[in-house]
Amino acid sequence: MIIITKSSINLLLFMDYCVKLSSIRKYVIIKERKMTVYIVLLAFCLIGWIIDIKTMNSFKNKHTHTIIRYSLTILLAGAFIVIASYRYSIGFDYFSYEDIANSLINTDGTATILDIIETYYPEPSYYVLNWLFVNNVSTDYHLWLLCINTFMVLATFLVICQNTDNPWIGYALFVCLHFFAHDMNLIRQSLAATIVFCGYKYLKNGKFFRFLIITLIAASFHVSAIVAIPVFFIVRLPLNKITISVTSILALIIIFAAKPIILAIGPHTKYASYLSGNSIYMSPGSVKQMGLTILVMLIPLFFIKRLLSEDRRNKIVVWSTFACTIFCLMGMQMFIIERFASFFYITALVHLPQLLDLYTVKKSDLEIEAVKDASDAEGTMDYFAQKNKLKEKKEMYNMTAFIVLFAGIIVFSFGSIQGYHKAYPYISVNHKELAISNDEYVRLANPVSYYKYIKANNQE
Repeated sequence: MIIITKSSINLLLFMDYCVKLSSIRKYVIIKERKMTVYIVLLAFCLIGWIIDIKTMNSFKNKHTHTIIRYSLTILLAGAFIVIASYRYSIGFDYFSYEDIANSLINTDGTATILDIIETYYPEPSYYVLNWLFVNNVSTDYHLWLLCINTFMVLATFLVICQNTDNPWIGYALFVCLHFFAHDMNLIRQSLAATIVFCGYKYLKNGKFFRFLIITLIAASFHVSAIVAIPVFFIVRLPLNKITISVTSILALIIIFAAKPIILAIGPHTKYASYLSGNSIYMSPGSVKQMGLTILVMLIPLFFIKRLLSEDRRNKIVVWSTFACTIFCLMGMQMFIIERFASFFYITALVHLPQLLDLYTVKKSDLEIEAVKDASDAEGTMDYFAQKNKLKEKKEMYNMTAFIVLFAGIIVFSFGSIQGYHKAYPYISVNHKELAISNDEYVRLANPVSYYKYIKANNQE
């Protein structure tokens, strides 16, 4: 029986730090210097946002502003793509995906595309594309990463641009809410989540078959995308006490019944190594991480009356928050379920910027500042009433922007300290000597949790 007390954990930490002093020094150097990449990306998002606000109502031709917005967006997307593609040892699965690429090289010329589909069914799409690439284009792993990151970043940015007048907030949240880090770690699931995100307009507008096709394509990359299909019908439900009560009761049943069912069925599936009782993926997830995710998703609900008054289809905000919350609560019991939440959490990249849209000053709003009809008392009162309304609108815009960005910064700070997805700090292909192993990264990023994990898995 191994007994590890608080004092012995501290002793182990001290001994381990002494033995691994060089690794710690290297980690601290990286931590201090290489977070700059993410800070610079956020700074570019802030600069782009300021330029966007200043130019939004400055041109007579609206297309001029659109051209400026998309031009700056492409430049920013290019920076994201290059950084994500020429990374090294970023993401716990970095080397696993490199091994997959190498294993798909058809050295003897006997493998066919049907063999790849049969081997990796029901999730063959990533492997098929990777197989086609390494055998017909290049065996360069980073060139492959360049292709898939180009799709993920541009597709995500395009959906954000199409659904909000404040896309730069969405780009910043792409970093702050760790979707950028997610893309650099869980590649297959990130591709699936991005594809589902591309179907956002079909989900919102009730185009079932188009949304179904997109979701099935996503599921061919990662089968977990299937959870998005029932949500299509859930977001069609009316918002009233009956539906909310019934769905809440069903949600509680699902939350409490999920783990026993998965533990019973899991060992008899192809995912037995993931879904068995002794798998790390079935251990409890981070309560803090899941809690922050839920809090972020809850923010738009404080504006729900205004959102619904603008567009009744905005009830999608409520139901996507509801679905994300269910999977987060389940993720607190089973770490692997956290992955399902990402298909709904990603909607925050649109829903949070849309809060600013409610208070964005339009060109028509500014016209009252230039025109004053004071020919009579009634005209003067009307002018000042509109002037005060405009002032309140600007104040609400600033307050909402602060709330959204502050929440994003909190999530980013917490995640970078905890070492989410092994993406913090950043290491490029030019600094391979700074790379450390996955186990060492976990130990250095959160040493106490590391030793608690060792304790839990070594008790006899």
